Parts: sequence; structure tokens; C-alpha cells
Amino acid sequence: MTSQLSELEGTWENILALSEKFAGRRVRIVVLANEDEEALPSPEESFRQASLEIKTGKTRPVSELWEGIDAVIEMMESLPETLQQQVAEYLKDYIAELKDELQWEESFEKTQPQLVAAAQRAKQEIAEGKAQEMKLNEL
Repeated sequence: MTSQLSELEGTWENILALSEKFAGRRVRIVVLANEDEEALPSPEESFRQASLEIKTGKTRPVSELWEGIDAVIEMMESLPETLQQQVAEYLKDYIAELKDELQWEESFEKTQPQLVAAAQRAKQEIAEGKAQEMKLNEL
């Protein structure tokens, strides 16, 4: 027999008011960001921001990121050694992919005008080819 899940949302005070109803039961609490707090950016937005920062030379030295790095290391240390190796490999691959994407994005931005011009020429040539084909069909 499965028990029905209840989902509650409100302030801590609202939830506490219902505490007797859930006494002795297993609960999960997710603390949501305040509406006035800035939400974390999406991965896509983070990538765009990182790309812009690299182009403008606004990179930060790793020494300024020790707190985040230490947190990741603590999390990894709590895992079995085999999982630690997998996470390390995943991080290496992920960082390499990010670098490749940044390089591709930079390359694309440099060549975008030529790509647009080539697409416009191709469109024009297709239109001219269709016009010639129509003339031939009329004969």
C-alpha cells in the first residue's frame, strides 16, 4: 500500500502551523529562494556570460574560487573511490567540452558575416536558377 504524498508551500510559519498533522511522519523540506532574491542563471545563460567574460578578459583567478572548489572536493570525498574517479573524469570531459564550445562560439562569431553572405549568395543563385528553369519551360 502506498501512502499519498502531500505537497505544501508557504512560509515557515505556515508550515509550522500544520506540524501536528504531520507529527511522526517523514517529511522533505525544500527551501525556496525569496522572491526578491536573484535566481541562479540557467546553464545556457551562464555559458553566454562566461563566453562574454572571456572575450572581454574578465576571467577570475582560481584562487578566488577556493570556497566553491573546497565544497566540490568535500562532496567528492564523501563518495566511494570508484565514484570519485568517475566524477573526476566527468569534470575533465565537461570542462574540455565547455572549452570546445567557447572556441566554436568565438570562431562562429568571427566567421558569421561570411556565412551570412554565403547563404545570401546561395539563395540568390537558387532564385536565378528557378527563373532560368521557368524561362526554359516557357519555350
